[in-house]
Amino acid sequence: MPIPYELNGNLQGDGMVYMFGRLYQDHLLSKRDLVSEYTQVYNFIVQYATNNAAPNYCRDLAIQLRDGA
Repeated sequence: MPIPYELNGNLQGDGMVYMFGRLYQDHLLSKRDLVSEYTQVYNFIVQYATNNAAPNYCRDLAIQLRDGA
């Protein structure tokens, strides 16, 4: 699944976590594909899942993705 932009520090935040979390939740992206193709993004999402300052709706999506199959 190609991403139309390059991953950089400006895109790592609530919006990116929400986008990937929703793709996963809607079964449009598998955890296996995310880990294999976008390791940097997955690692960020795993760290984000433990961020208590993050909005609940984004953190919940990150936790679902981190803990999912």
